[in-house]
Amino acid sequence: MLVGKDALEWGQLNNGKLSLSSNAKPLGFVDHTPLIKLSNDSSFLLPSILNKIGYFNYVLFFSQLDDKRNFDKNSKLIGAKLSFKPQFFELGISQIVQFGGSDKQGYSFQDLLGEIMGDKAYNNKNYSSESVTNRFLGVDYRFKLPILRETAIYGEFLLDDL
Repeated sequence: MLVGKDALEWGQLNNGKLSLSSNAKPLGFVDHTPLIKLSNDSSFLLPSILNKIGYFNYVLFFSQLDDKRNFDKNSKLIGAKLSFKPQFFELGISQIVQFGGSDKQGYSFQDLLGEIMGDKAYNNKNYSSESVTNRFLGVDYRFKLPILRETAIYGEFLLDDL
């Protein structure tokens, strides 16, 4: 667990990752609110038959965004990434949600959970989910080809406002 400030990078590319990259300022310590990140230090195998999918990694985080990022004042960012790695293949799935802000008074934690889980029924107030949150869903992958001297084929997809 990390409580503080960190530059998060998610993806397979060496430079210019789509969802989170180190090109932006690190997250954390905005108005004395730190980044809270929960992740595993090293990959691990899941128990039982699930260990067939390979080594597993996870990252969960929460942070408040500063006012210099061209978002609503007091906006927050929450995200999760799960990835697994069988022998020659790695797959990561991530979701990031920007929510809240000065203009979104009355947006509750229950509304956020509904948005994360994709349940639009929670957003039955006088605003639509598109005007309250900004959601990203990402997929990244890497295939290693050991027969070709460890050549790798990799890429990322990022969908906005699902």
